[in-house]
Amino acid sequence: MNRISLIGLCAALIWSLTAMAGDTTDEIRAMWQRYMQAEQAWQQTLEQLVVARHPELKEISELNRKMQERFLEVRRHRFEYLLKHDPQRITVSQDVNEFSNFYWTSLDDQALAQADPEYARLLRQAKQLRKRYVFNADKDAYRRAVKKIKSDDAYGQAQQRRLAALKQVSSDLGDFLARGLVARR
Repeated sequence: MNRISLIGLCAALIWSLTAMAGDTTDEIRAMWQRYMQAEQAWQQTLEQLVVARHPELKEISELNRKMQERFLEVRRHRFEYLLKHDPQRITVSQDVNEFSNFYWTSLDDQALAQADPEYARLLRQAKQLRKRYVFNADKDAYRRAVKKIKSDDAYGQAQQRRLAALKQVSSDLGDFLARGLVARR
């Protein structure tokens, strides 16, 4: 490929990416929301399963769910921040784990907390809930209960629903990538 062809290809790629940026951002955000919904539903189901079998662990189960949901909200704010300010740090691949585990630093935390008071509040709440969970007298009993219910059919079915939802997000990511590759040719 000669230099002029390479320059033309790069210019077309940049134009295509710029033209698709708004739609792309919305589509990536929608996939993130589906990922978050699957994780939130899982946390709610896990709480219900534990409390149904161990009503004495209702308080710690609720605390764990609230903590997990708060950290999911923290991650949502982080995702939105990266999507707006540093989208290349969000790995869009067919692996939902790569998609959901983006690189984040304490400097990012500081910048986002300064820019978004809601984020700062959510992060404080999440850390407070984690501290309450870690020092809760029922934490070990809760963990044993979760380990024990893993062999229950209801747990397996709930886990299958969660995995199916995450698999759908992975499939959507794959479709998104395939369309992007076609558009770039």
